[in-house]
Amino acid sequence: MLLLFFNLKALLKLNSLYKKARTDFRENLYLVIPYILNIRFFKSVIIAEIPYIMKKIQFFTLVIALFTCVSSCSKKSTTTSSSPEADAKARIKVIESSDKIEWMDYNEALALSKYKPKKIFIDVYTNWCGWCKRMDATSFKDARIVQYVNAHYYAVKLNAESGKTVTFNGKEITETTLATNVFGVTGFPTTVYLTPEEKVLQPIPGFLDVAMLNKILHFYGEDAYKTTTWDNFQMSFNE
Repeated sequence: MLLLFFNLKALLKLNSLYKKARTDFRENLYLVIPYILNIRFFKSVIIAEIPYIMKKIQFFTLVIALFTCVSSCSKKSTTTSSSPEADAKARIKVIESSDKIEWMDYNEALALSKYKPKKIFIDVYTNWCGWCKRMDATSFKDARIVQYVNAHYYAVKLNAESGKTVTFNGKEITETTLATNVFGVTGFPTTVYLTPEEKVLQPIPGFLDVAMLNKILHFYGEDAYKTTTWDNFQMSFNE
């Protein structure tokens, strides 16, 4: 009897709530659910509301999918994007581990020197210069030269007949002007040595074999020019 009384009481309560909620079942679903004891009523109500429920499920599924996509894309973008400093350091790492001289233009050498100061080694050439090609094929291929240049310099190829614009000491000039008016080049090849601050140390004209080029690279690369003469240095040089 007691069980019947409580069931009857629950059904009366359910009936009262259903009448009250049927005008807007969706708004009052949370009130009705605890009193749904009649399985037939439960089925009829749920079946009637399936389209609405499915729409809600689809909506929230779409929202979750979009949020996941945006979050994933944002993380990927953060991971793949890099700063100029990171790019420069990565480039320097490639240069210093390379098995060939990593030639670049003057502007790139200047930009990299801001992140890791090094002297700038410039090979001034022309396309028709036979000795320039010979130096490319011999001295610049030597393993000792490659290793030392990549470790202590930024290596620049400068075409003395090019109208390409570069920035030297804050001024835009052509490669031709830089070679002839600034470096004073009159013959080819000519190698030029600069400090990280763009101070010209010395232009050296003519073809250089491996032995001579190696001495000159060390003379400026190790700042020996600050404390001794070239003659004294090359007499005492012992790699």
